[in-house]
Amino acid sequence: MIGAAGMRVELMLAVLATFAWSFLPDGPVQSAAFVLATTTWVLTLLINLNPFMRFDGYFLMSDIAEIENLQDRAFALARWRMREILFGFGHPTPEEVSWRRGLFMIGYAYCTWIYRFFLFLGIAFLVYYLFFKALGVILFIVEIVFFIIRPIFNELKVWYQQREEVGLNRNTVITFSVLGLLVALFFIPWRTTVEAPATLAAAERVTAFAPEPAKLVEFTVRAGDRIEKDAVLARFESPDLNHQLAQTAREVELIRWQLSNQGFSAEVLDRNQEIAGRLARAESQLRALQARISRLVVTAPIAGWAMDLGENLRTGDWLPRGQPLLTLVADEKATIQGMVGDDVLHRIRKGAPALFYADDLDVPPIPLTVTAVDEVNTERLAEPYLSSDYGGAVATRRDGEGRLVAEGSIYRIKLDPGNAALPRRQVVRGVARIEASRESLAEQFWRTASAVFIRESGI
Repeated sequence: MIGAAGMRVELMLAVLATFAWSFLPDGPVQSAAFVLATTTWVLTLLINLNPFMRFDGYFLMSDIAEIENLQDRAFALARWRMREILFGFGHPTPEEVSWRRGLFMIGYAYCTWIYRFFLFLGIAFLVYYLFFKALGVILFIVEIVFFIIRPIFNELKVWYQQREEVGLNRNTVITFSVLGLLVALFFIPWRTTVEAPATLAAAERVTAFAPEPAKLVEFTVRAGDRIEKDAVLARFESPDLNHQLAQTAREVELIRWQLSNQGFSAEVLDRNQEIAGRLARAESQLRALQARISRLVVTAPIAGWAMDLGENLRTGDWLPRGQPLLTLVADEKATIQGMVGDDVLHRIRKGAPALFYADDLDVPPIPLTVTAVDEVNTERLAEPYLSSDYGGAVATRRDGEGRLVAEGSIYRIKLDPGNAALPRRQVVRGVARIEASRESLAEQFWRTASAVFIRESGI
């Protein structure tokens, strides 16, 4: 009851604030009551009920578990158990407890250590970004050294002091074997491939659009149809264009008649020049209208497969200019483009073999060859398929103009599928696994750390 007294009072204040907020007139007093009635008590409870710091939640847990000085005793028991598991010292337990209570105390200790590690790490990054760079770096280092490195160093110092007690037993054999394996995994260059998010697309694809605001009178193409070049895809009809064409044709005929029935006086000749100018303009307008009407018959500019047909297209519908009708995908050749970060770019070489694994499991792996590696990073994604906004693996954001901009430095990789059988689709998203030069985790860590240091220090 004593441990929960503070939180109980805060909850009662929140109840009173809620009651007062219902009756107070609009103004700062009502706003203050609203804050007390909502966010204040919720945040207070979230902080005070945290059992991993020495707040009310910790003392409540200690009282409920009936373990006085829970944190120090749990830490001592967890450190003893860790040393016994790693080295098998055979030291006596710090205190005799039941296995249930001991398991609870050890679990609490490890949860507290993990929580505090991420908490102090987050605080270190927070102070780094909140203050100006010079002070931020100092505070970051102090936070990391004092709250994270120092406790680890103190535990390692205890291990060093007890080094003479370390003998050859099952615990030490397992510990040093696992340690050796981790060291080998960190320093041996065992990674030989680079995975790059990629898209497989037809090298040639064309989208057909409605050429004019017109009525669709013929459209018989179905998805997956094979279309030959110059085949008719759709026919449109525009009464407005037909009316304009008829009027312009009559105007041309009238002007020509006027020219053919003029005399040859000086006054008449001057007027003939004006009429000839009108005739040239009318004939130009007539040709333009004829060209627009000829485009009402939409033909295939390339041979390919019909994909991405417009939804609910029916004959008799009136369509606006620019309405997509379908996309023709040529199947003679396809291109595959991948994106990689600057941390692995140096490992990729032109001519390296690769395999493309599509997200669609029905598409078998496709063998590839790296044909080009960009030397300049790509700031904006031309196609959205790899963007995180559309479920892709490349982290992006929108700039002021709404275009997709990569969060980090990414570089484009071009790959050639050769004569491999390709799916008849416009775009297939997947991953390209590229054979690259060997690199260890230690090399990658050093490269990344160096890049971060150079970037943040302004060198």
